[in-house]
Parts: sequence; C-alpha cells; structure tokens
Amino acid sequence: MATNVADILNDLQRSGLRDVAGAHVFAHVPVSRALVNRLAAEAIDGHRTLKRVDVQPRDGDRFDVTVTLAWALVPPLTIAVAVDRQPEFPSSPTLVLRWSLAAGLDAIASQFTGALNDRLPPGVRLDGDRVLIDIRALAAGHAPLAQALPHVVSLRLRTAEDRAIVDVEWRVDDQST
Repeated sequence: MATNVADILNDLQRSGLRDVAGAHVFAHVPVSRALVNRLAAEAIDGHRTLKRVDVQPRDGDRFDVTVTLAWALVPPLTIAVAVDRQPEFPSSPTLVLRWSLAAGLDAIASQFTGALNDRLPPGVRLDGDRVLIDIRALAAGHAPLAQALPHVVSLRLRTAEDRAIVDVEWRVDDQST
C-alpha cells in the first residue's frame, strides 16, 4: 500500500489511472513570478547565447520578458509577449504567443527567429512574431505529464499582475477501467 503522495501517484501512473476512472478535476493554479522565473532559468540552463531571462506577468494575458544575452555589447532586451491563441485539446494542443520589441526592432529580430529554432526545446518553435508551444511535444519528455495529457479537456494560460494563471480541466473517462 502506498504510504505517501509520491507513492500514490506512481501507483496511479502504473495502473493507467484506472483507479480514478470517472475523475473530473478543475484546477485554477496561480503561479508566482518567482516560480515562473525559476522555471525559465531551468529552461535556459546550459544555453550558450542566453544568459538570463526575467519574466514579469502583467494583467491581460501579457508578459514582459527581459532577455540578457551572453554577448557583452548587446544590452538586455525587453520583449512584450501576449497570449494570441489558447491550446485546444485534443485537436490542437498548441499555445501561441505573440511577441514584439520596441518600434523597428521587431522587424529586424523576426529575421533571425528561424535560426533560433534548432536551439529551442522540442515543442517550442518561432514563426516570425509568434512563439508556438506544442504542449504535447513538451510533455513527451516527462513521463507523468505525457501520461496525464490525454486526459486534459482544456488548458488556459492567463495572467494577472505578477502571476501566471493556469486553468485546467482534466477527466478520466469511466471506460478506462
């Protein structure tokens, strides 16, 4: 018998979630700026070009992202990022963000986005002024997430000042027993 939460989660994962068949969960998860930045730091760890990323969630499904490059002559760049399209499960689990820089710089920067694609994590792709995040591809590298993802009914990324907010609906059908 499982004695702690980690053991229970491992048991559920091994059983293909059949022990929670019929579960229907709605979660509203506010994530602090500090945690968002800790996750961003982990994501760029070992990246030669990016030295630091600071994410500032803003009201209205927007972020200010300040990127410090390893190149000494390039000052930190602040990029405005807005949620452009939410993922649709299961047909299109891609979150689309739109970015912009100060007037004139975004046209120049968008010329270089294609060259960065091979340096991004699997599932993250730049397309002009858009960042496409394939939730399925990102989860593939993490077994528990990959196993839970087919049960996601909806997932929405929203923001408030200093908080990213993830709203998720998750369901394990009764037929999975």
